Amino acid sequence: MGYLGWKVGTSIIDTLSDRMASIAEIASTLGLTVIAGLSVSFVKVNLAWQYTQVIKGKTQVVAVQTILDKIMPFMLPILLTYFVYWLITKKKWTVYKIVILLFVAGVALSFLGVLK
Repeated sequence: MGYLGWKVGTSIIDTLSDRMASIAEIASTLGLTVIAGLSVSFVKVNLAWQYTQVIKGKTQVVAVQTILDKIMPFMLPILLTYFVYWLITKKKWTVYKIVILLFVAGVALSFLGVLK
C-alpha cells in the first residue's frame, strides 16, 4: 500500500511539473486582470475640455470626457497606470521621481484647464 501511494504521488508530481509553465501563465494573467481592475478604481483622471454645439437652435455642451467614457470606460486611468508602469520598468525611475512628476503634472494640467 505504501509503495502504491509513493508511485501515485511521484506520477502526480511529474504531471504537475510538466504543466507548471501553463499554470504560472494563467496565474500571471489573472493577477494582471486584478491589478488593472484595482487601478481603475483608485486612479482618477478627468478632462475638463468641453465644446458647444448648436443643434436645431439649441446650444448643447458636450464634454470630451463623456465621449471618451463612451468609447472605452476608464481609458485615461488605464493609460496613466501603464505610463507609470513603463517608467518603472523601462526607464528605471524611482517611486519618488514618479510621485513628483505626477504631482507637478497634475497641478500644471489643472492650472492650464486640461484636468478637473
